[in-house]
Amino acid sequence: MYSFCEILNGNQQLGANFCCSRLIPSCRDANLIVPTLVSQLAAYSPSFRSSLCKVLSREQQQPTELNIPTQLKRLLGEPLKAAKAFPVDVVIVIDAMDECQDSSLVQLLLDALLESAASLPLKFFITSRPEFRIRDKMLAQHRDMPSILHLHDIEQSIVEADIYKYLLDTLDNISPPLPLADIQLLTKHAGKLFIYAATAAQYIKPGPWPVDHHQRLKVMLLISATASTSVQYKKLDMLYRNILEAAFHEELEKEEKETMKLVLQTVLCAMEPLSVQTIGSLLGLPDKSVEIALEPLRLHE
Repeated sequence: MYSFCEILNGNQQLGANFCCSRLIPSCRDANLIVPTLVSQLAAYSPSFRSSLCKVLSREQQQPTELNIPTQLKRLLGEPLKAAKAFPVDVVIVIDAMDECQDSSLVQLLLDALLESAASLPLKFFITSRPEFRIRDKMLAQHRDMPSILHLHDIEQSIVEADIYKYLLDTLDNISPPLPLADIQLLTKHAGKLFIYAATAAQYIKPGPWPVDHHQRLKVMLLISATASTSVQYKKLDMLYRNILEAAFHEELEKEEKETMKLVLQTVLCAMEPLSVQTIGSLLGLPDKSVEIALEPLRLHE
């Protein structure tokens, strides 16, 4: 995603982007996505900015007070249709949509985008883990079917090159410089998981605080099973704790939570990947019950 946005920006095609994150309140609020994109698009295109100002002058409510379909229609759709000489091949990027806190708002946004995207003079590029609510929306039959690309279908070398470039840029300005061979090895450890690379980079270079960057890089490269509660895992632990809290939500019955917990424990303790049928046989559960328990826990497919 980092390289993709960089390429778009270099070609003057990046109209706007929004990176969702559970760890940052303003980045996990789906109600802020459209207003943020609109603000960036206004800076990108004078023609759109002029049309948007006319719309805002008539609008009595603040952009964030509008519901998401209305945001998309009034703040994006109407100004785009009224804009003159709007650039061609403009792309809007929404990264990690599954990181938003309120899944119902995400569904509203996806519904609105699927309904109106084909009539707008730009393209949307959306990334997400295959959480079932998002996956079902994207895979449902629709008159304007979106193009879908699964990360595991992308060649390993392409993903590694993107992660390596990200790590080089993020871990820059460290004196003395980190060994390139170690950064390459860290890239290999990340595999296709950008979140691993991002979390590792935040641990190695946490900000203005004085730390031994070289020692922290060595720690990341020498991670053992006994290090799972140490400092370098705190951000990653927080991320997956939030995912589990979202999966075990309050609307589930006690029995449903117990089934989900039992299935999760079985998957974690297994020495190799298990099929739904195998999990069901081990636990004495119907296949459907296992599928329902696994659905909110799907992170990678």
